[in-house]
Formats: sequence, C-alpha cells, structure tokens
Amino acid sequence: MDGALGSQGRLITRKALNVVPDSDDRLHASLSPLSGVLLAEQTVDEILGTVVELAKTTVQGADGVSVTVVEDGDMSTSHATDDVVRELDGVQYRSGDGPCVAAIREGESIHFDTARDRSRYPAFAAAADQRFIVGVLSTPLAVGERVFGGINCYSASTERFGADEADVAAQLARQAAVVLANAATLAEATTTAEQLHQAMLSRDLIGQAKGMLMERQGCTAAEAFDILRRTSQRENKKLTVVASELVERRLAGDG
Repeated sequence: MDGALGSQGRLITRKALNVVPDSDDRLHASLSPLSGVLLAEQTVDEILGTVVELAKTTVQGADGVSVTVVEDGDMSTSHATDDVVRELDGVQYRSGDGPCVAAIREGESIHFDTARDRSRYPAFAAAADQRFIVGVLSTPLAVGERVFGGINCYSASTERFGADEADVAAQLARQAAVVLANAATLAEATTTAEQLHQAMLSRDLIGQAKGMLMERQGCTAAEAFDILRRTSQRENKKLTVVASELVERRLAGDG
C-alpha cells in the first residue's frame, strides 16, 4: 500500500495528505484504459474520445485538450474538450503554423509559452491571448515514421508544462498511436478483403454471363467475353453491370 506511517502508527495515504500523484502513478492511470482496448469492441472515434479525456485528467495543467488527426495530408480536430481549443486548433490549420502543426510535421513534442515564444508563432500567440491561453504542449501521435496526428494540451495557468507532464503526454501519445496504427491496419485489411470478395463475385458473374452467351450463340469463351466487352463500351457501362443485366434478363426469361 502506498503511504506513510503517522505518529500513532496509522497509515496516512496520499489522498489523506492531499499529495499529487507522481508521473508514474498518473502514467499508469492514463495507459490502463487504453491497454484493454479492442478494436472489435470500440470504434476509432471512441478511442480518440478516450484519449482526450485521459490527457485532460492525467496531464497536470491541461485545462483543455484536443486530438488532431491527419488524413491525406490534411489536419483536422477529431475531438476536443471545448470550443476554445477547437478554435485554436483551427487557427493553426488555417495559418499552417503553430505548436500542434509543428509537432506533427517535425515528429517531436513542442512546448509553447505564449509570452516568451510568441515570435515563433505570432498569429497563434495572438489568438491564444484572446482566449486566455498561456501555454501549450503538443505531442505527435506516431509509430515509426508514420504520424497519425497529435495530442494538444492547452493551459490557462501553466506557461510551460514540466518534464513529468511532457513524459506523461508522450507515453499516452505512444500508446494511443499504437492503437490507431492497429486500427489503420485493420481497416486496410478489411478493405482489401472486401475488394477481393467483390472481385471474386464480379469474376463469377462475368463467367455466368459468358456461359449464357456461349450456350445461346454457340460461340467460344473468348468470343463471349468480346461480346460483353463491346456492349460495355457501346453502352458506357461497366463490364460487371452488362454481365449482371444479361444474367437478370435470362433468369427472368427475357433473353
């Protein structure tokens, strides 16, 4: 049990002493919910929502948190604890500059003090001042060379997040990035499987149509396929559509 003995030999817990948990405790608390994530049970959207809530509760000084995602080179905010951080994310996307944009592009955590560092991102610093934000910590969500986005912690009281906070955010980001990488792999595998299944169905359908033409017109398989191909070009329809229509007409007794 974690605590200290008082003068009467009673265990005084951290809660009783009102001591803030150290980074290891908070790190364990933040990673535990993600360690049991099953993609079959939770969507990527739900996982990102969990990441935002975990960052808000475990990174000390974070008054608002958002997650930036990158799709086809474009950045957008998938989840945010409030409109203020969502607006500040948007300022950075539009200007192409700011801590969250830099963290994703450079692949490393960015600390930003709006007073001391304002010359780095003046447009963002001005927007942050208007919303009473004084410090930002942006951490990339990356696995290897692949960057999926970033976790952005905004503070109205902490100009610069400490080393422990940066470590908690980095560990959370790494764990979340692995989950997102697995989700991306699963999505790609599912898409490939669906495409393969569709290709097999199309092949079977075209084969069925060719068989019907061969029987009806007494032609070879190659000649039957050529008939389908020419019809596809003439009617500006996909080959599978032409084959499907032929099969449907034949089954309906119309051809």
